[in-house]
Amino acid sequence: MQIVTKNKKLEYGDFQTPLELCILVCQKLVKLNVNPDVILEPTCGVGNFIDAAAKSFKSAKHIIGVEANPCYLEQFDKRKKILPDIAINIKQADFF
Repeated sequence: MQIVTKNKKLEYGDFQTPLELCILVCQKLVKLNVNPDVILEPTCGVGNFIDAAAKSFKSAKHIIGVEANPCYLEQFDKRKKILPDIAINIKQADFF
């Protein structure tokens, strides 16, 4: 496992949105009748928004996540098995 230094955290603008907040955001979007077929998360980190979106948006058929930090992708891969049966593609890349 790679350790992310303070300089790397600054470079990545590193802040992982708590899962609880991601769930609240997605629930609010559902209440506003937002029902996407495809979801793109350009800086998915450990996948908290992907997790919340997969469980919240029943109309979603495909979720795409992009993350520059390979350590976060490893963490997400371990959790991915418990998500609903939606096509989830995660790619290591710099979205920007």
